Amino acid sequence: MPTHLNFHRHQRIISGNAEDKTQSPSTHRVKLFHLERQDDTAALGDSNNTELKMLLLDKMDSVTHDNVIMADNSQMFNDFLYVIFQEDSVETFVTNIKVAIKKLVDIGIKPPQDILAYLVLFKIPNLLQTLKRQIMHSKKELNVKFVCNHLIQFNSL
Repeated sequence: MPTHLNFHRHQRIISGNAEDKTQSPSTHRVKLFHLERQDDTAALGDSNNTELKMLLLDKMDSVTHDNVIMADNSQMFNDFLYVIFQEDSVETFVTNIKVAIKKLVDIGIKPPQDILAYLVLFKIPNLLQTLKRQIMHSKKELNVKFVCNHLIQFNSL
């Protein structure tokens, strides 16, 4: 098989598809090693071989980059989920909630306000069940600002 045809066959192997994006960088390295060791095809020229390696390394870098971004997004959401209600420091709790939500919005995660409000409400301990019911059964639209305002007002009493 002529070298240029062999090179194009390898380009098809590394073309972007969904399966490639889910594979780990180590899997791509194994493929690269396999391509270098194939005996049944004509050898690639040095420039083609280098280009093929660069394409594979670029693909591995993009997969790794996507994984890092997903890990960062996951960490930001976990930061919000694990904010702990502090009965003796309600204002700190409210501030921590607002900061965590701001970080989510900054990275492009914008959950619906009512869901965020319910997540905040579930952080409130059962000792404050009456306050939770007042907030949940209010005739006003449920959002984080409304919940936080109620908490601050309750704290000032």
